[in-house]
Amino acid sequence: MDRKILIYPRGNGEGKGNSMSMFLCLDETTLPPDTKLFVKFLLRVISQTPTKSDDFEFKVENHFGPSCLNWGAQKFMSIVKLNDPKKGYLVGDTCIAEANVTLIGEVTTAS
Repeated sequence: MDRKILIYPRGNGEGKGNSMSMFLCLDETTLPPDTKLFVKFLLRVISQTPTKSDDFEFKVENHFGPSCLNWGAQKFMSIVKLNDPKKGYLVGDTCIAEANVTLIGEVTTAS
């Protein structure tokens, strides 16, 4: 299961202009036909402050399949919070994001 994090720094959809949007995306070429994956995942933006105590997280359980190749939040984090130098999420032009993904199950509907 190949996956990547898709980030819109100035937002996407209802987050456009007010939030950073972040999604976990599955590469459809790595998904067998007629298969759905049920996953639990956490998307996180890491604080670059010395204490790293203010990491920002989004947790969800969802399925990925041919009709749903990405899932996340259009309003993951407000642009104001992202740009707050005291929080340390954006330092210079660097933002550190990570995904923690747990595969719960796989279902194949082909006969």
